[in-house]
Amino acid sequence: MNFSELGLHERLLKALDHLNLSRPTPIQDELIPKALLGRDMQASAETGSGKTAAYVLPILHKMLENPQSDTATRVLILLPTRELALQVEKHCRDLASFTLITSGVVVGGTPYGEQKAMIRKNPEILVGTPGRILEHVNKRSIVLDDLEFLVLDEADRMLDMGFRDEVLAIVGACPPKRQVFLLSATLEHEGIGLIAAEVLSEPEIISVGTHRSAHASIQQQVILADDPAHKNQLVNWLLANSEFEKALVFTNTREQTEILCAFLQSQRDKRNAGKPEAAKKSKIGYLHGEMSQDDRKRLMHWFRTGVIRVLVSTDLAARGLDVKGVDLVINHSVARSGDDHVHRIGRTGRAGESGLAITLVAPRNGTSSRA
Repeated sequence: MNFSELGLHERLLKALDHLNLSRPTPIQDELIPKALLGRDMQASAETGSGKTAAYVLPILHKMLENPQSDTATRVLILLPTRELALQVEKHCRDLASFTLITSGVVVGGTPYGEQKAMIRKNPEILVGTPGRILEHVNKRSIVLDDLEFLVLDEADRMLDMGFRDEVLAIVGACPPKRQVFLLSATLEHEGIGLIAAEVLSEPEIISVGTHRSAHASIQQQVILADDPAHKNQLVNWLLANSEFEKALVFTNTREQTEILCAFLQSQRDKRNAGKPEAAKKSKIGYLHGEMSQDDRKRLMHWFRTGVIRVLVSTDLAARGLDVKGVDLVINHSVARSGDDHVHRIGRTGRAGESGLAITLVAPRNGTSSRA
């Protein structure tokens, strides 16, 4: 089936063609026709499955079919992290590029005054994180009286991060007549059923793919280590002796992230001493939640564009971030849970490509601190 067979607006088909997208993914094929009927949607699909376009396309279609002038926000999309919000808002802009529909991002780490100025321009779509969105709602700088579409994306992750009360407060500020999309990696998450009962009305339930099928193209390996110092040496050796386009190295704490990055960079600098061109192309970056928003955006841009090929990160980068070309994942620290492990290794082996995920296991693995 092609997108043209789904009954989408011609301007959206033009954008899809411009993006070289012609055939819907399984989640898009399932969700779009049902969403166009106006039902609330509860969907489970892996990251990398195309679920963002699966809800954005029918929303844009219905907005184009029913244009409104002089209204406040028509669409609100909630996500657990700033990086995901920025990524989804860019996807909205890409899909709406041949329309006059505008969008904006509202996340922490950005000056409040700048956000208020952006909101006053009245973008029809707002994408943001629950804490900062609720702050604007409480101060009435965001008015949800005209809201038609509410999306809770990565809802399981928002619950895990403790955003349940904020999400429900935002839902309470929305008009009762709206179409709601609730998306998560799994329908089995213990809190999803409870929040679904509070925000959805007779939803259409869709589940596409499983962890096992989604990770069939990922080769997994386990390497035993003596202690943390031995793990550092193993990561250094693996990066120096593996063929990869981009690599993600996961740790469990912010401190580990910075220490490991500094160690890897020093070892790489030694190998490239006297080779200025090689040294220029061998920078390593790190990412964690205590960094400023500008630094996080800059690092992710460098990683996406290949300025840096190795990124050391906490689980901040494990959920939802779609970076092309990640063909190696190394777990310096064993993930705190099986679900976190699944999301970490899911950064590779995407869109039909193969990937390698290596987990280093020592007798004792630290699991403290925050991402």
